[in-house]
Amino acid sequence: MPTWDLIICITQSLISDFQHIFSTLKFEKDQ
Repeated sequence: MPTWDLIICITQSLISDFQHIFSTLKFEKDQ
């Protein structure tokens, strides 16, 4: 279903954004 495709797409994009933010914070903290 198109709706599910959209939800999955948004979810994956949010997850990758979150991972990027998290790794950035972790990197700054380790500095």
